Amino acid sequence: MNARQAMDWLEGLDPEAEIAVTAKFPGLDGWRVTSWAVSTGEAEGCPSLEVSVEGTDFDYPAPSRALLEVLPDLLDRLLEAEDSGYL
Repeated sequence: MNARQAMDWLEGLDPEAEIAVTAKFPGLDGWRVTSWAVSTGEAEGCPSLEVSVEGTDFDYPAPSRALLEVLPDLLDRLLEAEDSGYL
């Protein structure tokens, strides 16, 4: 979305309305985070919205299951890296 598209969209809203931001993580079976602090900033030389996640939890069962499925492999990789001196 470019600035003009954002401005056009925002102009159609009630100035007193709050705007929700939802981050979706399709790689984690749809885990969503909706607790954000949003501020303006600059990134890579252009204006940006900076989003700080205030807190997360795995209240959706699918991401928890997905993480539990890959956890043994991740732990094995960590131990291998440690044994190889990479950590």
